[in-house]
Amino acid sequence: MKFNILFVILLWSTPLLLAQPLSSSPQPTRITERRNLSDSLENYLRTTQYFNGSGHLINTRVERWEVGQWTLDETTLVAPNADGQPAQITHYTKFGTESRRQYFTYDANGRLTLWEDEFNYSGTWVKINRKVRSYTPDGQYIVYRDETGNVLEPFSSVAEAIREYDAQYKEIKFTYKQTYNGTVQVEREIASTYDSQGRLGTTIARNKNSGGTWVNQEKREYNYDNSNRVTYVKVYDWNNANNAWNWPAVSDVGYTYYPDRTVFVLNPTGSFQHYRGTTYFNTEGQKTRSTGENWSNSFQTLQINTEEQWTYNSDGSYNSYKYLTRKTNQPLVTDESETLYEYQLFVSTDDQYRLAKMVQVYPNPTTDRLIVDLSNCATISYSTPVVLQLIDATGRVISTEKSTDPRISLSLANQTAGCYYLRIQQDDAVVTLPVIKQ
Repeated sequence: MKFNILFVILLWSTPLLLAQPLSSSPQPTRITERRNLSDSLENYLRTTQYFNGSGHLINTRVERWEVGQWTLDETTLVAPNADGQPAQITHYTKFGTESRRQYFTYDANGRLTLWEDEFNYSGTWVKINRKVRSYTPDGQYIVYRDETGNVLEPFSSVAEAIREYDAQYKEIKFTYKQTYNGTVQVEREIASTYDSQGRLGTTIARNKNSGGTWVNQEKREYNYDNSNRVTYVKVYDWNNANNAWNWPAVSDVGYTYYPDRTVFVLNPTGSFQHYRGTTYFNTEGQKTRSTGENWSNSFQTLQINTEEQWTYNSDGSYNSYKYLTRKTNQPLVTDESETLYEYQLFVSTDDQYRLAKMVQVYPNPTTDRLIVDLSNCATISYSTPVVLQLIDATGRVISTEKSTDPRISLSLANQTAGCYYLRIQQDDAVVTLPVIKQ
């Protein structure tokens, strides 16, 4: 239990290091994640995300491997707002039935403030999740509240966190509370102090017991090198008998930095290391490999149990990501997840990119007619017909029209309410946009 608490506090106290493409790299137009079935190398689940020419998510498809082929399990359509952020996401089952929908609200700075999630239960829409966020003037969140549940117990579980900051917007206290059906399950706080250079100095974590009294759990003291990188974290636990902090050295955390890798170790100064994590970087500073090693009693050594691998294209953009795990005394790739990044799927030339940026479709959502305005698309030749296809959530083409007019009116009066695709094509120029029929 000690190490479970340690890892939870570690996640709160240490920023997660994520692989990133270069800022100049193009945005992927399709991302596909394939997962293998546990204890097997067979195909199991495939998730594909599609993005438009502006890099905004417009569709997600989840497919399951059945009888030797990929079968559509569910699909989602994303309706972006004017800034390209999701305004509504609608989920469909493989039978084309609308099963779930999510709504997103943003503040004037484009920060998410409200996310509501509904599930279709026997023909009735039931809200099962709701997330609320508020922010400090510099954009850090100060309060979040997550209400979750299911169709039988909506909002039965509530998690709420509050962050307090000093005048320099340094976090000085993090308070977290989780309740279930009104009964408090967990209540925790982490208080932080900083040194004269503004670096995190200490964190103290406390839990509230069943009697409503705050009880110390863990204290951390941070040490840095000349580059202000954390090198050593001294970890204490609370000794109730002595009413004082106790230092079991086995809990300490250490970081060592090399030109091509960073090493994180539990118990860095002891003879017995429980865990070691190593992150490798390329010459551009991008994360290429990360390994997690746990102590193996069978082999009396640290053994790699998890491994992540990133590869990049010559322009610094993502190429692929792979996550590998190991069962006890088994090869590392027993469980495997692989993500592939694809580019220029919908937009393969500059002219097509301009088409995607200039085409206007309104009103969206609509109750009847949809106007497709191509008058701002300088690359469109009106002597060649533009083909418009309306596609439903299952990928079925339900209507096709051709026109040489710069402004085209489409009727959705006979279509059921829900999300659709509108595919617009002229010669090799293609753009696909989501539309909503109310």
